[in-house]
Amino acid sequence: MYNKKYVSQNGLTPSDNIAIGSSTRAFFMLLVLCVALKIWGINAFEEPWLYLIELTAYLLTGSFLRWIRVWKY
Repeated sequence: MYNKKYVSQNGLTPSDNIAIGSSTRAFFMLLVLCVALKIWGINAFEEPWLYLIELTAYLLTGSFLRWIRVWKY
């Protein structure tokens, strides 16, 4: 699927970057969702809260991957 010679700025292949990014995002999504469930209970699944949970997980993923230097940009 990808050019095998292609390596990104962080030295990983696109497949590795996808796996790391999606796994990290899934972890943060689960973490934020568990915290939201503790705070709001079942109401955390209402639409406005889900958008806020998704945004928080997305921002945490980007910040974390930049902090550990996996994302160079």
